[in-house]
Amino acid sequence: MKVTEEVSSVVRNDDCVAEQFQPGTKISIELQQKHIQELRNSLSSVKSGMEQLRIQYSEDFTKIGRQLYILSNAASGYHKVLEDNRKLYNQIQDLKGNIRVYCRVRPFLPGQANSSSSVAGMEERTITIITPTKYGKDGSKSFTFNKVFGPAATQEEVFSDMQPLIRSVLDGFNVCIFAYGQTGSGKTYTMVISFVKILSKYS
Repeated sequence: MKVTEEVSSVVRNDDCVAEQFQPGTKISIELQQKHIQELRNSLSSVKSGMEQLRIQYSEDFTKIGRQLYILSNAASGYHKVLEDNRKLYNQIQDLKGNIRVYCRVRPFLPGQANSSSSVAGMEERTITIITPTKYGKDGSKSFTFNKVFGPAATQEEVFSDMQPLIRSVLDGFNVCIFAYGQTGSGKTYTMVISFVKILSKYS
């Protein structure tokens, strides 16, 4: 009889414990289900966003591909135009003459007398030099060049006339420019000293 009462008491106590934990367990399961549903909604939203991004990126890549194709065609046409321009430009240089001779007259240095000049006259392409004759009379000879640069000519003027030849060099053609004259006639000055400054200005 006593054992039965104890068992009955234990069962009742277990029932009380079960009743005590049931409401909390139910709330916990509902919260878990709510969180799961929220995660599912978030996952669905992320999938939808990723699909939209994929479509947008696909469209952007297609547009970029078209633009690159257009740019490639434009670059190809541009290089063709440059090549034609280069050929025509150098054909013009050939028509001007493969050998060109220029004359530059150096100005008098400080302290030198202008009366010692042997130049009788200068034009754009002709220079006249005073030459003594056999009979003691003054004579003159005229020489024609591609161009004559007078004492007042600047380095920029000389370079502007040489610039087409420099461009031919950059285009890959063989060009030779050299200065010839007596000592002190200004060869180094014309070829090197101020040309470095001018080239740095154009580059």
